[in-house]
Amino acid sequence: MAPRTFITEWDAESGVLEAVRAPIGDRTDGRTPPTGPAGETPIGFRAVASVGFAPDGGVCAVNVPDIPERVAPAIPTARDAETVGNAWLDSGWLWIPLSGDPAEQHRSGLAEIELRLRSQAVTGLSLRFLDEVSDRQFPDQENST
Repeated sequence: MAPRTFITEWDAESGVLEAVRAPIGDRTDGRTPPTGPAGETPIGFRAVASVGFAPDGGVCAVNVPDIPERVAPAIPTARDAETVGNAWLDSGWLWIPLSGDPAEQHRSGLAEIELRLRSQAVTGLSLRFLDEVSDRQFPDQENST
């Protein structure tokens, strides 16, 4: 299993995902996400999103293919070769890999999303699915559900 840089908590029944950046050197296995520290800037919006699940069932990525135009300028983009834990923004498509594991399954739908930002980095996110949609809206992903 690849290392995780975010501590995630997924509730399949309610469709809620909470993720926070793990402290440097901290193991993330079996941990509950702590509450966000002061000094973070929250940015909330509603959009179609997809959550990717690794073979072990852990959350490995969040994709938002069409973020609102007003939100894009506030999201920092990764500036180095490190992929995991950084927000990658390209032409309004936001991808946040939460671990180095490949996605085996996806859950997609309209969601309320809150990103928490600090010092040009995504430090956490909350996502709550409102309605599920077809994975066909995500053509680069294999639908294995």
